[in-house]
Amino acid sequence: MNLEDTRDDLLEAMLPHVPFTGWSRQSLDAAAEDVGVSADEALLAFPGGERELAAHYFDWTDRRMIEALDARQLIRLKVRDRVAAVVRTRLEQKAGHKEAVRRLTAFLALPTNAPLGARCTWHTVSEIWYAAGDNATDWNWYSKRGLLLAVYTSTFVFWLNDSSEDHELTWEFLGRRIDDVMRIQGVRSNLDRVVGEMPRALRTLGRVVRGTR
Repeated sequence: MNLEDTRDDLLEAMLPHVPFTGWSRQSLDAAAEDVGVSADEALLAFPGGERELAAHYFDWTDRRMIEALDARQLIRLKVRDRVAAVVRTRLEQKAGHKEAVRRLTAFLALPTNAPLGARCTWHTVSEIWYAAGDNATDWNWYSKRGLLLAVYTSTFVFWLNDSSEDHELTWEFLGRRIDDVMRIQGVRSNLDRVVGEMPRALRTLGRVVRGTR
């Protein structure tokens, strides 16, 4: 078994322990016993400790999201529906371990860990856009991710506190937030078109002004 597989196995085995002992060495030791590796081997797999475990959780769930989407024919969907499907899939990856995710959120809310949480969340948002088929390379790359960051984080907080069956209220909330973003995108597109047409409009206005003299 290679190192990446060992890290994945340890992380997955650790999740049931996190609600009781947190993102801690104690949880990692329990996971090591579960998968049959020594505590020293577990430490070698995550030399950065709890912070490295947290970062690997994001990487692991991002990869699982992509794997779960392989069979989906997202390309046939509208952009808003693609994004909704990917965000929903991403959150569903967490559903079996919601309390562990809650403990992780508290861990990343600590001032010393907040930058790590921000970087990992930004990467997740970027992966969601890529999975939805976005290939932007200009400034739209940043604007799209900035808008989706607000959608994803607010939906995540809603999901974390949602006790409705199959999280149906969360998916309704997600749909409303994406609709809000699409309206913003529509306004921005219109603004871009107006700005793009301004040089021609100014030239026309100049000719009119000169013709009235």
